[in-house]
Amino acid sequence: MVNTSLPAAPACDAEPPLECGRTLAEVHFPHLSSKGICRLNNGSFGAAPRAVLEACERYRSAWCDDPDGFWLRTLPALRNSQVAIAEMFGGSADDYGVVDNLTVAATAVARWAERRVLRWVGEGGHQSVGSGSPCVLLNTFTYNAVRNSFLSVRDSLRLAGVDLVIIDVSLPFPCPSAAAIEAAYVETLTAIRARVESGEIWPLMASLDHISSLPAVVMPVASLVAACKAAGFATFVDGAHAPGYVAGLSVPSFGADFYAANLHKWCFAGAGAAFLWSTPAARAAGLHHPVVSHDYAREEPGVIRSERERLQRPDPPDFGSECRMLGSRDYAPMLAVPEALAFFRSVGRDAACLRNAALCRWAAALLTDAWRTVAASEDEGALWGDADGRPPRSGGPNRRRRGGVPAAAPLAPLGWVRRVCNPGPRDGAGLRSPMAPTQLCGVQS
Repeated sequence: MVNTSLPAAPACDAEPPLECGRTLAEVHFPHLSSKGICRLNNGSFGAAPRAVLEACERYRSAWCDDPDGFWLRTLPALRNSQVAIAEMFGGSADDYGVVDNLTVAATAVARWAERRVLRWVGEGGHQSVGSGSPCVLLNTFTYNAVRNSFLSVRDSLRLAGVDLVIIDVSLPFPCPSAAAIEAAYVETLTAIRARVESGEIWPLMASLDHISSLPAVVMPVASLVAACKAAGFATFVDGAHAPGYVAGLSVPSFGADFYAANLHKWCFAGAGAAFLWSTPAARAAGLHHPVVSHDYAREEPGVIRSERERLQRPDPPDFGSECRMLGSRDYAPMLAVPEALAFFRSVGRDAACLRNAALCRWAAALLTDAWRTVAASEDEGALWGDADGRPPRSGGPNRRRRGGVPAAAPLAPLGWVRRVCNPGPRDGAGLRSPMAPTQLCGVQS
């Protein structure tokens, strides 16, 4: 018999009590709950509460009522979003740029890598004996849009006569443990070192995942960053699903050069709102928004800004200001980030993350039993865990081995997590009949 009782919300004295279930849905998400819909696809589009949607509408109305005033007085308030993100996830507000989504951030990082190669070409590095080709390291779970960002760079560099080598780390699935992921990287990096020593390639950029998209696996990202940096790679972490799902998330703590994440998936922001964090050294090496507009931070040495430029923008442009000035577009979701993060705090912040991890473990036990299969990992740290992909201290799901195909569905953060209050009767094979969801049992933050 499957245990369909839900795990209790973990205690978290440092945060407000965690409100969840139908009450929260009816109060804060009436636009969804009134339709009897329980959404499970927050991983794509998220779900913003009424307060955040109302804030977005206020910003849109301000634009419609007075575009010039919005441009001069309201748009600079995107700096407040940078500050709110830094307060939530660590570091300096100057290290964050607010962007639409992770794809924009990944494109900016890929173009940064392209500039690094072009600089190398301009300095004659490609003509040096034994210089080799630049190498980008991805993995077999890399999100397709991120992969395409680097494939686009490869196509561009071919026009300069440079062959960009892309190497994939072959990650195991089912994923037996976080250690197995680390071992796969060690094996690939060892082979890369041999090719570097032979002069065949040189390390350019490693794109890593915090929580991969499909399958959704929490990676031991800090150790992977350290290993890739030791091999000479600049490092970019795709953290699209981490904010709001990983408890205790501290972006600077991983030691990467770049870290990007969405806020509209699990952090209640409007679609789309995301950030790209970078180190000062990485930005100084030529990081730019892929859409070039008025605040482009020119890289020519000794540039003297005109009097008009100084009056319009007292501080010299940087990546953050590039993100804040992109012409006519909908800035509302990005401006409303402080409201979204305030709501995240109000429902428990890390307590909400821990509850959702518990709900994932519950769902894994439910589905492995119903489907007569096994969980996709024997080490729950590879599926859900703390900020480094390590197992939480609270124990794992009731895994049942009955053969069959590994269950991939329990891997994903659940978003509007739901349960069937009255499971249907078992069929002839002893399995529960599918029923429509009847109760919201948790809230993904």
